Amino acid sequence: MIRAVPGVTRPRVRPPCPRRGGRGRWVPRATPPGPRECESGDRAPGAGQDVRESPAGAHRDTEDVVMSGSGEEKSPEGLTHLDGRGRARMVDVSGKPVTVREALARARVTMKPSTLRLIVSGEVEKGDVLAVARVAGIMAAKKAGELIPMCHPIAVTSVQIDFQVDESESSITVLVTVRTRDRTGVEMEALTGAAVAALTIYDMCKAVDRSMTVTDLQLLRKEGGRSGTFVREEEDDQR
Repeated sequence: MIRAVPGVTRPRVRPPCPRRGGRGRWVPRATPPGPRECESGDRAPGAGQDVRESPAGAHRDTEDVVMSGSGEEKSPEGLTHLDGRGRARMVDVSGKPVTVREALARARVTMKPSTLRLIVSGEVEKGDVLAVARVAGIMAAKKAGELIPMCHPIAVTSVQIDFQVDESESSITVLVTVRTRDRTGVEMEALTGAAVAALTIYDMCKAVDRSMTVTDLQLLRKEGGRSGTFVREEEDDQR
């Protein structure tokens, strides 16, 4: 029990003012609880502030919003996966016509000549390298919509994978052709299939050659859709 000592008054303990770091007294309010104020008039940190996040890019002027021909927003730079405020989005393709679309992509795996001989002769310990890579590429092409964030899930109707062995360059080129009848193209499906098929070749042979390199992942051709046909110039020269 605290006893009162004559001539000594017990100091009144005041809670610190959070803004000024000193001592202060909360001003009582008759109204329902709101932002608390210090005796000095300072508000507590964060008082009266809206804690909700503002949309990304909300600082942009409204004049930055650009509408595409279909009435959708697109970025000022014309990027379809960004809206006029720079926010990522999946493009609405519901208004596009269903057409036949095709894409051809490739990837190249370079390796030691001894590794290439093992693959061609079927002597790799894990099994038939190209057969496994073909299956992996087909599976990957069908999963592109799950791997690439803004890629649409598409009903792929055909995936064809071919391999070109180049002994002079000690390399294997993976060629992936994907077809569909849908509202958007299959470029990402072809590229994903080529990438995973090439990575599978690496995985199958890494025990004997960890210096293998995956290069030249690129789209060679696409057909169908509003943008028409695209052919990479080097492929056009080879025809």
